Amino acid sequence: MTLLDDNLQSLYRLADGVNRTASYKSRITAVRRTLPKLTTRLEMRAASTSGAVKLDSTEAKIAETLEGLIRTAGFRTGRPSATW
Repeated sequence: MTLLDDNLQSLYRLADGVNRTASYKSRITAVRRTLPKLTTRLEMRAASTSGAVKLDSTEAKIAETLEGLIRTAGFRTGRPSATW
């Protein structure tokens, strides 16, 4: 993330003055190179989490209602929970 942030800040600094096109292209290329690494890290982090989402009271009520509707349609059985 730091590398991406540094490159984006560099682009902002370039935009503040008169600079060659090659300078912009260089920074944009650097940003593009960091995106696959960043995407991979984000996907790995998302996969390593438990997947359960904590719901506040309003969201829990909505989830309960939806689960009740789904249960009456025959798609799911069990008691609604406050996590998904």
